[in-house]
Amino acid sequence: MARVILADDHPLFIEALAEAVTRAGTEVVGIATSGQELIEIAQTTEADAVLLDLAMPGPDGFECLKLLREQRPEWALIVVSGSDDEADIRRALDLGAVCFVGKATDPNDLAGAIHVLLLGSVH
Repeated sequence: MARVILADDHPLFIEALAEAVTRAGTEVVGIATSGQELIEIAQTTEADAVLLDLAMPGPDGFECLKLLREQRPEWALIVVSGSDDEADIRRALDLGAVCFVGKATDPNDLAGAIHVLLLGSVH
């Protein structure tokens, strides 16, 4: 079973996302509501992926991508963002995100895509 950490500062969104990924057979092993909390959780938690927002209180999602790519290169970093700015998408991918998903995506579609994305990397 794939293990993920969720990071977003909006409680309603994170709750809906946690429910959707759990229904898809993915285990939520951590929830962070800020970049600092995400970095702390990443130091002590075993996971396969992180789903993170770009607009979180410090450090922001871009800085988290950079730090996580250095500290946990084996993790799949998936951005789930309300931004549809091409520059944000490019920057996130350049910093190591494996994909960029808009928050307007149906949660069930997102969960299914995550499951498929991680299927090959989970033993």
